[in-house]
Amino acid sequence: MTTDNGKPSLEEMLAWRGSSGVVDFIGHKMTHLGPDIAVVELDVGDQFMNRGGSVHGGVYCLLMDTAGGYAGVYSEDPDDLHSFITVSLSTNFIGAPDGKKLIATGRRRGGGRSTFFSDTEVKDETGKLLATGSGAFRKIAVERADRD
Repeated sequence: MTTDNGKPSLEEMLAWRGSSGVVDFIGHKMTHLGPDIAVVELDVGDQFMNRGGSVHGGVYCLLMDTAGGYAGVYSEDPDDLHSFITVSLSTNFIGAPDGKKLIATGRRRGGGRSTFFSDTEVKDETGKLLATGSGAFRKIAVERADRD
């Protein structure tokens, strides 16, 4: 479904790329995708907690990896799609959430035609900063998944 301004909707752009097993398993959702920025959200449940009762650090890493990578491969052109592989990801854990939703924002900071760099942060819905990170990613071309 194309938006009123003639641009493809978020749902349409995600459908071009097809489904992901990890997204289906974890349940995080892309809530914004635009030039040089992506936002991914996850409702926190017991399945994401470590033995100490806090969100497992790997969950933060997964969200930052997804948001940082997608921030660098945005395209409104269904015939110029890219995915990404993570070259490196550095993470800083800052605090535990007060809320029940994790919101990861990735911002592309630079790079070239095939490699790019993103900074990420994870907050909860109260605005509390929980983690920051930075990553290097490599673009890889993908075929449209929604074509027969």
